[in-house]
Parts: sequence; C-alpha cells; structure tokens
Amino acid sequence: VEWERQGSRPEMKEGDLAYIKANTMDFIAHSYYVSAIVKAGELVADAVEHGHKIYLGHIVHGIEMDLIYRGGGPIFYKEYKPGETELKAGDVLFVSSVSGRTKSVVDLAWDCMQKGITVIALTSMVYASKVDPVHESGKKLHEFVTLALDNCAPAAEAMLEVEGLKAHFAASSGIASD
Repeated sequence: VEWERQGSRPEMKEGDLAYIKANTMDFIAHSYYVSAIVKAGELVADAVEHGHKIYLGHIVHGIEMDLIYRGGGPIFYKEYKPGETELKAGDVLFVSSVSGRTKSVVDLAWDCMQKGITVIALTSMVYASKVDPVHESGKKLHEFVTLALDNCAPAAEAMLEVEGLKAHFAASSGIASD
C-alpha cells in the first residue's frame, strides 16, 4: 500500500468506520478523509450562518480563482488579498502549502489563528513528515491550524518514476489540489 511505503498512516476518526461499512467507495482513500472534509464543510456553514466571510488564499496553481470567479461557485467565497483583506475573528481562511513549509503561508496561518480566524490548510501529510518546520514556534502548518486537509501528494511532489531514470518527476500539487 502506497501510504505504508511512504511511512505514513491515515488517521481514522470517529465515524469513519461506520461510513466505510455503510457506503461503497470509489477510492478507499475517501473513507480516511471523509470526516475532515465534512468538518471543513461544517466550519464554512457555521461561519456563513453567523455572518462571517470565507476567504481563499492562493491555492497551488490559482484554482481559487475558479471557485471565486467562475459561474456556479458559491457566492460567499472571497479572494484573500495580502495587505488589502481585513480578516476578522470568526472568518474562515483556506490556505495551501503542499510541503507545509511555504513561509508566507505558514506565517499568515499562524497570525490568523492568533486572531481567532478559522484556518483550513490544504497540505500533504507525507511531505510535511519529511521536512523541518519553518515557523519560529517550531510547529508545522498542519500542527496548529484549525483543520488540515491532506491532499495526499507524495514528498517532493514527484509522482512518476521511470525505470532507468534516477529522479522522479511530474509534480502532484496541481492535481492533488484541484
């Protein structure tokens, strides 16, 4: 199994086992992460219900623009613009760092958490387990945000290997976050 080969084990949360037993799965990975995705939805719904805003920071290759500006997306998503957007306690901010060590993202998430802003991070738990933290607190992104959603990207993002080539290639960040 890939997650075992990479030295990672998905965390089973309350309700996951019942979900697996009651439903058919297209992908077994879905069952491991369903509770986190449901939790993210609940955090967003609660914030909207109480008049707070939902902001999307830069997510990998700009997919936040699809969610904000394309027809059919929820109208309550707002673009987070550094230096312009005033976040308030109760708002929700989605951030993304595949490695969990993009300093600007980690610093933004830390500052927001200190102000009572809900932070949901898209990151790779396998990748994060292979790198050192960049924040002065000594914590990694997934260790202090409100909720971390694992995008399942491999460490260093390279997904493909070809016999005879030493290096792996094909970055997974765009695929895993889309």
